[in-house]
Amino acid sequence: MSSLEPRVDFGALDDAGIAERGLDAAEASFRRDVAAGVTNGNSLIITVGYVEDRRWHEGGRRGIGPDAEKFAANIDPETGKLATALEYCVDSIVAYGEYDTDIPDGPQRYTGAVYYVAHVKTERRGWMRRTFAGAASGVQGHFDQATVYGALLHMAALWALSMQAQYGKAS
Repeated sequence: MSSLEPRVDFGALDDAGIAERGLDAAEASFRRDVAAGVTNGNSLIITVGYVEDRRWHEGGRRGIGPDAEKFAANIDPETGKLATALEYCVDSIVAYGEYDTDIPDGPQRYTGAVYYVAHVKTERRGWMRRTFAGAASGVQGHFDQATVYGALLHMAALWALSMQAQYGKAS
């Protein structure tokens, strides 16, 4: 085996494994941003998962840094910024911009929740899609959001490769 070949059995990845790897990518990105001095703090809480039949399924959650838990209410799927993304099916900042007064004051208006639809084409099932969502809070909202995007894009890539491993890669 070449050192450039994946060491992951994509066909064996489950939702928890996909979420864990996404959170690993998010944490690495966040720590790099903190070290680069672009954040206003060193603590973040993040939750990631997927949406199926308009229902949120949390895949994983992680606190990074000493004060992460104090931001937990901001990412709540019922009362925080994640609620906004889930209700409007867009990033929380997009929803706030488009539906300003419809969104209650407080954490539901905050930047940092992401709604992302991934697509993959497989041989046996054709086109497949999965909606990923997540939220982070702790530093400036735009870096919260960047951290979530990093997690969800990694999760989407892992999910796509998992689907191709299970259902064949379409040509």
